[in-house]
Amino acid sequence: MGIAMDGKTLRGAWTDENEQFTLFSAMLHREQVTIAQVRVPDDTKETTQVQALVNKCEIMEGETVLATLDAAFSGRGTGKIIGGKEGWDYLITLKADKPKLYGKAKRR
Repeated sequence: MGIAMDGKTLRGAWTDENEQFTLFSAMLHREQVTIAQVRVPDDTKETTQVQALVNKCEIMEGETVLATLDAAFSGRGTGKIIGGKEGWDYLITLKADKPKLYGKAKRR
């Protein structure tokens, strides 16, 4: 099963403190249906909410998951969280603005 994970700031949605309102969501690739989402706290970014979103995804026992994420999630933390969950794997876009990581992936 393919799950796309991405965060979006909602246009026109503001908190009482006049901060932007951001959601981090998990969507099934094939069905194009959101299966889980978490609100991103005002003082952080979506990259800190991977564990919370993974925990909200109700995946049947024995099901395998390929989570796809954009380059913002190319840090080690995401790999440890998703790669450490049984039956889960991940595919993350890399950009050349992180030359060490990009070079290492390119050589493989």
